[in-house]
Amino acid sequence: MGVPFTKEASMAKLFASELANRAAYKALQIHGGYGYMVSEVQRIVIARETLGK
Repeated sequence: MGVPFTKEASMAKLFASELANRAAYKALQIHGGYGYMVSEVQRIVIARETLGK
């Protein structure tokens, strides 16, 4: 025990984030911007409700 694994942990984090980014990019290519637009609409609704407009 007590063996440092900083490099391996960093490699795993980088791999996972790159894979997630690739999956999100492919999803945008398949579905166009629909999912992105829906999340933006949700942000607008939240902002309006928060500001009372």
